[in-house]
Order: sequence, then structure tokens, then C-alpha cells
Amino acid sequence: MAMNRTGFHRVVFFLLFTTLPAAAQDFTIGVENTQNKPFWSTQKDSYHGISRELLDAFAASRGYRFHYRMYPVKRLWQAFLTGDIDFKYPDNPHWQPDLDRNGHVTYSAPLHDLEEGTLVKVEHADITADRIKRLGIVRGWTAIGYESLIVSGKIKLVESSHLAALIKMCVSGRIDAIYTNKTAYQFEANKLGYDTELLVIAPNLPHIRTDYRLSTIKHPKLIAEFNHFLAQKSHSSSP
Repeated sequence: MAMNRTGFHRVVFFLLFTTLPAAAQDFTIGVENTQNKPFWSTQKDSYHGISRELLDAFAASRGYRFHYRMYPVKRLWQAFLTGDIDFKYPDNPHWQPDLDRNGHVTYSAPLHDLEEGTLVKVEHADITADRIKRLGIVRGWTAIGYESLIVSGKIKLVESSHLAALIKMCVSGRIDAIYTNKTAYQFEANKLGYDTELLVIAPNLPHIRTDYRLSTIKHPKLIAEFNHFLAQKSHSSSP
């Protein structure tokens, strides 16, 4: 029996609709407008680094699309807590524990594990905190372990948006130390043409093991998917 025109149009519409690819689901990740190479760096409206590469690889594997919105560190916290963004990166449950007293924030497994501490000239490796007068730090970061000394005025913070500038200041003696992570220091020292052992983490000064995680209030199920992705990636890269 011949198909009428209306029936034909319905079949064509059905076939077109069912064969179209599913639209990607979009999410916004709030990120720090800071420089922390090789993990991330920002330039105008562009966000780069191995952290983005990892996040984008996950998104592509699940049919998601991530958009990165850059904020100064303090404003990033505000945007996250007020729901202006879907995710925050980097994050860590130890950074702002008072902001999550009700346990509403879900954190991913670590994207990166690293050593963070006080870098000094190798010949001053045995230095003690009372000899630190000027401490360099990337603007917006926190010098963990130095809070009371900074508040009391015993240590002056010297901030810069660029770790490379702080490294030059420490090497030239304009500041006594830098609080940063070892991986970022080695990356920037190599770019500057410095021996990476020129500055070392002082064992007698504050230093910790830390990690960078993705966090959310809105989408805990996606964090579970991301953790599965990280576990698979770790397993596939194991010897």
C-alpha cells in the first residue's frame, strides 16, 4: 500500500532524529588565573597545561565539553560556593576545610601529587625559620606553615604572578626563600637555564606532600566517572 505524504515525512524525521549524534553536555570549570607550569598557565583568555590535557581527555571520552573560566584565587572560591561554576580546579579538602563544614563538596582522586615547601639556595639548606625575612610566593597562593610569622610581621611576603621572577630574586639574594612546589620550580629553572639543584627544599622549614583535585557541589556523579577514568589511566600506564 502506498505511503501518504504525511507518513513519509514522519519516517524521514524519525530517521534523521535517531541518526544525529547526541549533543555534548557542557560544564564550566573555574580555574585559577595563576601560573603553575607545567600543571597550568593562563594567558589572556587561554588556559593551558597538563592538567587541562587530562581534563579534556576525560571529557572527550565521555562526550562532555569543558569550558574554563579563569578567576583570581579568592574570587574562584566565591564563584564555586555561589554556584556560578560547575567545578573548581585545583582544589584540596585541606585547603579551606571551614568552607565545607556540611560536607557538600565532592573531591576527585588526585590528578597530580607533589612536594611543596620552602626553596632556598643549596648552600643554605640547613637554614631555620628565624633567618627568613623575605619569602617569595606566587600571588594568590598560601605559604602553609608561615601564617603566624607573616601576621606578626617577622616575615614579609614578596608576591609575583610569575615563579620565574621569584627564582631570579632568590638566586640574586633579593629574597631569602620561595614557597612553591618542586615540580614547578624545576620546570621554570630549566627554562631559565639554571641548574635545578641551585635551589632545594629546606628540610628544617615548612614542607608538605599535597595534591591537586577536581571538586564540585553540583555534580558528584561526574566526579565518580572521573575517578574511574583516572584509575583506568593509572592502570594502563603501570609497568
